[in-house]
Amino acid sequence: MNDSMLVRSGLAFQLALMGGFALLLTLFGYQSAYFGDELFPFFVAKTSSSLPEAFFRINEYKPRFIFNGIWALLTWWQAPRYVAAILNFLGMWSAASLVFILGRRYLAASVPLAMAAAACVLISRFGMVLYHDYLSGIIGTWGLALFLGTVSCLCGLVFAQRISVAGCAVYVGMGVLTIFVYETYVAGLFVLGSAGVLLALFDRSRPARERRLLALAGVLVWTVPLSMFVLATKWLSTFSVMTGTAGQTVSVGMGNIRTFLHFLSNVLLGTNYGLEWFTGYFNAATREGRLAGYGFAVVLAFLWISTLIRSRAAWRPRSLFISIVLLGMIVATVAISSLPGAEKADGRWMFPVSAFAALFVLSIPASLLRNMLLISLLGVSAFHLSMRSYDGIYNVQASHAAGKLAAAMHGAAPLGKRGLVLGIADGDLEWVLGGNALQGNDVTNGDVFCWINLKTLPCLDPRSALNRASLDAYDFALAYADGVRAPTRLYVVPGSVLPLLVHPTLDMIDGSRALGGTDNGWNGWAWQGAAPAAETDVEISGGRVGTLRVPVADIEGAVIAYEAYSTGEAGPAGMRLQVNWLDEKSDLVAAQIKVVAPEQAPRLFTMLLDPPAGSASAEIYVTAHDGSSGPFSVPYVGVVRPR
Repeated sequence: MNDSMLVRSGLAFQLALMGGFALLLTLFGYQSAYFGDELFPFFVAKTSSSLPEAFFRINEYKPRFIFNGIWALLTWWQAPRYVAAILNFLGMWSAASLVFILGRRYLAASVPLAMAAAACVLISRFGMVLYHDYLSGIIGTWGLALFLGTVSCLCGLVFAQRISVAGCAVYVGMGVLTIFVYETYVAGLFVLGSAGVLLALFDRSRPARERRLLALAGVLVWTVPLSMFVLATKWLSTFSVMTGTAGQTVSVGMGNIRTFLHFLSNVLLGTNYGLEWFTGYFNAATREGRLAGYGFAVVLAFLWISTLIRSRAAWRPRSLFISIVLLGMIVATVAISSLPGAEKADGRWMFPVSAFAALFVLSIPASLLRNMLLISLLGVSAFHLSMRSYDGIYNVQASHAAGKLAAAMHGAAPLGKRGLVLGIADGDLEWVLGGNALQGNDVTNGDVFCWINLKTLPCLDPRSALNRASLDAYDFALAYADGVRAPTRLYVVPGSVLPLLVHPTLDMIDGSRALGGTDNGWNGWAWQGAAPAAETDVEISGGRVGTLRVPVADIEGAVIAYEAYSTGEAGPAGMRLQVNWLDEKSDLVAAQIKVVAPEQAPRLFTMLLDPPAGSASAEIYVTAHDGSSGPFSVPYVGVVRPR
């Protein structure tokens, strides 16, 4: 076996290793139900008469012809979600492989360092959401892979013995393909094209014709894709070319500068600024997030400064030029991603910058500090991966919810024709089950979710469907318990019990088991503050709290009900429906709390009980929400079991 064959077999093994790791992460994030933004193309396909009609309607938002073409085919053929997962995997694997190849071939990186740079893509904390949301995933991974392919084309031109027209055409063509997956790469293409123009102007070692070709390609690689995208937007889209995320027009102001600095700090210094549903747990708004972020920032700032000082004398003109171009890509991509502002600053937009930052580090002259810097950047993502920070991202949570809802429906016995989903906020659930309200899509029903995910099974609607439909139209519900911080169990609620959870009325406590109240007394209750008379409506304010200890078996799977009314003059009073779940040693396992507002007319308030694992007993509270709430009266506390 000759040396070239050994090199090729070694490269194949290294790429296969990256592919295997990407596949593991893909399987780890996979669930079978389309959800959220993934549902919009299915709505279009469901309401279109042909594939071309579906394709052009999807492009009405933004003419991302390649990306939209992929989704038009997926939806028209009603492809299972694992097909989208495979496409997402291929995009992720390709992007990581190109980072590895660029590092090895053009930045003289060793195999371990190039693998570390590729790993910065595969486990990027900005990209973990892409393993869960394939609409975001395919646009993110394929966009980066095609852009890195464009970078490879430029490198191939620059390092080739001769610059050809065909090579320049492929280079410009790759730029066009990139834009028609994700238009934000125009910023990176501008930097890349400018680099080609500068090389053509100052590299006198090539013939004049080749330099003119390179300069022309450098101009065309961003102007042609941009012009084509603008024209396509004018032709097809119902939105302005300046439309950003969620259909909002982008603008420039001080907020954009702050967002730019936060993004840059997150990428280069390991902080985690931004809204939690975009950045996940260990967010800078939390104490834990600040401690982790400041710790990473101190270490990385030291390594950046030390590495750059250590390397300043070792930089050669060509390697310095490559570093400046890569830094320009970072700055340009962060800048264009900052345009929507802080309220829409999605952490996943920094996914491509993970690749650029890793390549930038590899472009710095070799040193131990340089290597430590790359490993530290990788370590930040490894920390967030190990701590499952991404579980706090809205798309990830929505993916988990959709998967559980679909699995519950596939595993449950026949329940009826239509059901509700309870225990998830209306706005969140409308997005999970309905997607985006574009082109007349009604997100207050789950028709599209059911059409593609549940087929002939009973359909599910969000609770907001009750604004247009009667509760009598529903035969069952899938419910998460209220008041649980991170509910994991879904309960099947029969139609007979639905009114108790959705529209409870006082007559529904007939036949329930009373735990305390005016008619049955408050036997067994312990009181902080003065104990009430035996058979009275107990009045609660900040100074009086009642508790009752009962075995978990007595109330598991039941609905707890409180009758309450305000006795103050200031309007509604804050009150808690609260159950503390305790283990066998009477230590707290978890608290289940739902805050309600009793008014002057008596009302019934209910909460589905969800004891966590390890619970042996439950401590039921009658309490104000805080010290300033109240007063209010409670005539009754009891539990109702579904029949």
